[in-house]
Amino acid sequence: MTEFDPERLLRALVEHEVDFYVVGAVAAWLQGSPAVTLDLDVMPRRDLDNADRLAAALNSLDARPLGGEARVELEGADFLGWQMQRFDTDAGPLDIVPEAAAIGGFEEVATVALSLGDLSVRAITIDAVIASKEELGRPKDIAALPALYAAREALRQRRESMGET
Repeated sequence: MTEFDPERLLRALVEHEVDFYVVGAVAAWLQGSPAVTLDLDVMPRRDLDNADRLAAALNSLDARPLGGEARVELEGADFLGWQMQRFDTDAGPLDIVPEAAAIGGFEEVATVALSLGDLSVRAITIDAVIASKEELGRPKDIAALPALYAAREALRQRRESMGET
């Protein structure tokens, strides 16, 4: 298994001008949750031009289907069914999540602009992460909720102390 490098994964997507939002545990982590994960989940905008850019970004990371050994040469058309797809890359696992439980797809989700070093990305809000985890209800999602609730409260308190609402 390749070492997980979320910054490298995000950088490849940004450099290839993919329109996407970070979702899942990395979205929560970027907002202060102590969540630990070994993969990056992203929600791309669903159109052909963006699919082409997504394929180019994954090709630059030597993507292969999760569990597969052979690198695949992806094309935008490989994403047009917009189903969840999982890849291993040279920077770790990457999941393409066109739609998330309880919060919808790219056009419906609430997002926030965040930074990871010199990288600017958009991620779904901590409230959206919580709503999705609550809706999914899997044991791993339920186990993550207390830390997510605490992170949401810490964000609220920080906003209040800075005079934001």
